[in-house]
Amino acid sequence: MLDVQLRKVDVLGWSMGGMTAQIVAIKHPDVVRKLVLIGASAPAGSPEVITSPGDWSKVAAKPAYTDADLLYLFFSPSPEGAAAGRASLARTSFRRPASLVKTTPQATGAQYQAITGFFGNSDGWYQRLKQIKAHTLSRTGIATAPFR
Repeated sequence: MLDVQLRKVDVLGWSMGGMTAQIVAIKHPDVVRKLVLIGASAPAGSPEVITSPGDWSKVAAKPAYTDADLLYLFFSPSPEGAAAGRASLARTSFRRPASLVKTTPQATGAQYQAITGFFGNSDGWYQRLKQIKAHTLSRTGIATAPFR
């Protein structure tokens, strides 16, 4: 945004993009006018962030996913969450079945490093949230696998 000389921007971040959006808003408070966070979490340090034990990192690191993997990674195991997940898969499966959702070890490694740095609060992001000047809307749904 700075390279293309945008003076004011509205930033929307979903999931991991929400983590990135928070950091952008902290680093560039005079550029980010509005911030919308969807399905994002605060960095570690927040008493609301409670990670759960489980196989999330093993499932997320797979080179390809099954429908069950996607349900586990992105939806609550509650009856409502499972129903929402199945409905989501039904809407998207005509474009690409779960077996074709693939990643590379390099991409998984980079994402894992970014996520653990954010949740590990490596740069004091939680303490710096109060530096965000932008009007912010945050919407998060039911807990997913890493936060049950």
